[in-house]
Amino acid sequence: MATAGSAHFELQKPLQEPTGDVKDTTSMFLYSLWWTPIDHTAGLHPRPPDSEGSRKERKGEKSKKKRQKQRWFRKFASLFSCFSRRKSTKALDERVEQGEVDQDTDAVPSRSTLILKMNNYYVLLDLICWKYFIGKKLGEGGCGSVFEGTRCEDGLQVAVKFTVKTENEPYISLPDHPRPVPLEVVLTVMANQGPSCPRIIKLLDWQDHPDQYIMFLERPSPCMGMHHFWLHYDAHFSEEMARHFMRQVTDAAAVCCFRRVFHRDIKMPNLLVNIETLEVKLIDFGCGDLLKNTSYNTYCVWSLGVLLFQMITSLFPDSSNISLMDADAWLQPECCRLIRGCLKSDPEQRFHLEEMLFHDWFKLF
Repeated sequence: MATAGSAHFELQKPLQEPTGDVKDTTSMFLYSLWWTPIDHTAGLHPRPPDSEGSRKERKGEKSKKKRQKQRWFRKFASLFSCFSRRKSTKALDERVEQGEVDQDTDAVPSRSTLILKMNNYYVLLDLICWKYFIGKKLGEGGCGSVFEGTRCEDGLQVAVKFTVKTENEPYISLPDHPRPVPLEVVLTVMANQGPSCPRIIKLLDWQDHPDQYIMFLERPSPCMGMHHFWLHYDAHFSEEMARHFMRQVTDAAAVCCFRRVFHRDIKMPNLLVNIETLEVKLIDFGCGDLLKNTSYNTYCVWSLGVLLFQMITSLFPDSSNISLMDADAWLQPECCRLIRGCLKSDPEQRFHLEEMLFHDWFKLF
């Protein structure tokens, strides 16, 4: 019992005190909060007026404690950098396989989640903890950002894509699935259905939140975006290198169309290149849609023709420079014919994807 004039503190104890060596970081954090001393003697013993020096000292101590708390929070946040309910991609694969999918743009999943932002760290508090560590930013787009990530259980390198939901975010209703699923997630899963296609990025996991959804994707290493790779080559690929890349991109586009996925945005920024093996992966289905009719096929061929033209000439195709292609002696005649066949203004006269796949230009060595 405290005597008169002595400081009296009351300890706010937890229901059950941790015993033994408390090694768990969460337990240490909560334990420190539970055992915070509470001073009830402030009114009984008023503090004498402070001098200017003592006020500065106390202000410095407060700033020091604040910095210590911020440093501790950054360490704490790095452990809980992605702490949320896991949506099983495997289960989603099975549901996509079992039945038809219907687009539902009005249905938006509702689930309460606490999202805490402090010092540029996100702590997503939910049912899963310590699953992924989020690293530096890889890129940023109109609706979200992509970060480096590491899966904590096995150290697998992943790409973590945070996509902010828009007012009219498209969703897909799947058979036996409790909530509609973001269209981008469904398209990425559908593009990987059936035999594995090494030319298409794989979805490893995903999570849904009220204002955003998060996709955990494979991250080849070492790799870089094709646009940066192209600039490294002075914005001009040789015909041989362009053929090597276009064969892979055309194959990826054909697989997507066969699996009823319309990517709709095939361009250099949406292609990854392994800088050692020169293997290509198609990424980012955020602008895609379900393939509903064959007219999308010719649109896809047009985008592939634009891509090939830019790879070789570093120009955007128009009627004037396309007509002058035959005068370029450094291009094979088969390459010129392929580009002209892809960029016909009349969709009915363009090549189909099957014709592109087996075109004579891809048979040259």
